[in-house]
Amino acid sequence: MSLLSKDWTNWKLKWLCTGGPVYGENIPASAYVPQGLRFIRTTDIDGASGQLLEEGVFVSPDAVSETLADGDLLLSRSGTIGRSFLYDLSSHGPCAFAGYLIRFRPKEPYLRRFLFWFTKSDGFLDQVKSAAVESTISNFNGQRYAEVEVPVPFEPFRAQAIAAFLDRETAKIDALVAEQERLLVLLEEKRQTGIANAVTRGLDPTVPMKDSGVEWLGQVPAHWSVATTNVLKAPASTITYGIVQAGPDIEGGIPYVRTSDMRGTELPLTGYLRTTPEIAAAYERSSIKAGDLVIAIRASIGKTLIVPPELAGGNLTQGTAKIEPGRNILGKFLCYVLNSVPCQQHFASIAKGTTFKEITLEMLRKLKVPQPSSAEQQRIVEYLAGVLPSIGQLISEAEIARGLLHERRAALISAAVTGKLDVRAPAPATGPALAAE
Repeated sequence: MSLLSKDWTNWKLKWLCTGGPVYGENIPASAYVPQGLRFIRTTDIDGASGQLLEEGVFVSPDAVSETLADGDLLLSRSGTIGRSFLYDLSSHGPCAFAGYLIRFRPKEPYLRRFLFWFTKSDGFLDQVKSAAVESTISNFNGQRYAEVEVPVPFEPFRAQAIAAFLDRETAKIDALVAEQERLLVLLEEKRQTGIANAVTRGLDPTVPMKDSGVEWLGQVPAHWSVATTNVLKAPASTITYGIVQAGPDIEGGIPYVRTSDMRGTELPLTGYLRTTPEIAAAYERSSIKAGDLVIAIRASIGKTLIVPPELAGGNLTQGTAKIEPGRNILGKFLCYVLNSVPCQQHFASIAKGTTFKEITLEMLRKLKVPQPSSAEQQRIVEYLAGVLPSIGQLISEAEIARGLLHERRAALISAAVTGKLDVRAPAPATGPALAAE
């Protein structure tokens, strides 16, 4: 912990709480009931705000040994370690908690919200991360939490003032964050609507329309055609997935594209796993060229990206497929079509599988897409290339603003709960004193 103000001191969490850490109940999902006692799990707690999510599960009161008391502090001990929640009986109603959560009960009411805000500070999270046991998933038990050092002001009213200050100021910041998130939703809707309208209805709103005969596509301009991707691909190519077993990563080998490489809006130029030239040669059919389209057929189903020249000669895995556009379809136009919301919704509706979803090569080959003339495809591509960057810039600015607000929130909390930010409040006549157990 960093140096504290002269009227602050470090206390261990266990000294500020009564009864020691208590683990939650291990109740299987098969025992959940439609109505009963709200059963709080780690996944029910929003990591950033510490608020309880609206949707949850319930258990019979007979299935638990105890319920939460007003002001109890819950801390996650596995997976998302450090996630915290402050229970309020009047807001949340009777609740129990699951086994991956640990309950601490603050000794004094004035400590409740102060301790909650401390769990949102860098000082708390840094201690937890440095002491965490890293195995298959991070694990942090009650004894370790109990040893966490908490900076506390000598005067109880200061802790109350800090908690009230953070309640007020973070609410203001959260409102500004919500505004940015609403703006991002609107901008993304505008972006997606612009793409969908351009690639399914064209740029001229006055042209006659016809039924495309394709459910996901709806009406298209009367002079457009509709064709399957298998018809529109280059004649000598095949729509196929890639390497089944790529073997160990080989330095200097042939890069291959996985679905995890397709997170961004473009294929990255570096960071790929590589296979041997011999294995890649056995899958020559899935070798990629500049301008080919790579499609995720697992995980982020249907996401499509264009192969840059730097990746020419690379390959694919089982989770990705390629389409080499033929002379009657522009790769950029087809990429816009496949990434459009209507087409993505279609992919989601036809995907198969239970453990994980996927679309088959046959589904991809039979997919019907709009086919304007090459000249009109080019005009649509140029139009989108002109309007989308400005929307993208607004999205980027909103994301930066949101990020700065999150940073401001985190810095404010950390400064306030360590006394670096002077939060003044008039002192009451008396106040309860802390006593170590």
